[in-house]
Amino acid sequence: MKIPVLHGISAFGTKIAFYTYDCQTGRLEPGSITTDLHTLIDTAPKEWWQYDILEQEGADKFRETVAAVKQMCENVAM
Repeated sequence: MKIPVLHGISAFGTKIAFYTYDCQTGRLEPGSITTDLHTLIDTAPKEWWQYDILEQEGADKFRETVAAVKQMCENVAM
């Protein structure tokens, strides 16, 4: 069995952003950053960094993601 969803977490200080890539559909959430041809810096939108690892909601989301990855790993055929 293949891994159905790839999870990614990006951290900047205590702020964290969560990403998922559905391997079947090719869908990335949140989507990719729109390229600006006139600017060299493509900035991730502020709402992507809605979680703080030191706050309950952020810690819960982190634990939920870790549990999902562990579950997937248990289901991967060797």
